[in-house]
Amino acid sequence: MHNIDNHTAQLGYWIGVPFWGKGYCTESAQRIVDFAFKKLELEKIYSRHLSREAAPGKIMKKIGMKHVMRKNGALRVNRLTEDLDYYEIQPKEVMELKPA
Repeated sequence: MHNIDNHTAQLGYWIGVPFWGKGYCTESAQRIVDFAFKKLELEKIYSRHLSREAAPGKIMKKIGMKHVMRKNGALRVNRLTEDLDYYEIQPKEVMELKPA
């Protein structure tokens, strides 16, 4: 989701189980962040994930995103209440992706 008025966008992703743990999400997320700041000139990218799932947060931290808060009871899915962790990054915080 891109908000042109305040120059921000939300980063989200999904990858199939057979591809977990291969670095695809980290590399893709880093390249998207680089593009968003360098080409689109965004001022901030934010993201969130279910608190009970640690892997997305690890990816967000690897690409330089900072954990900003946990919102308890933020989402209701299938009659279950879920907590969400929120992350964000600004251009000055970007870690450059090293070529393979």
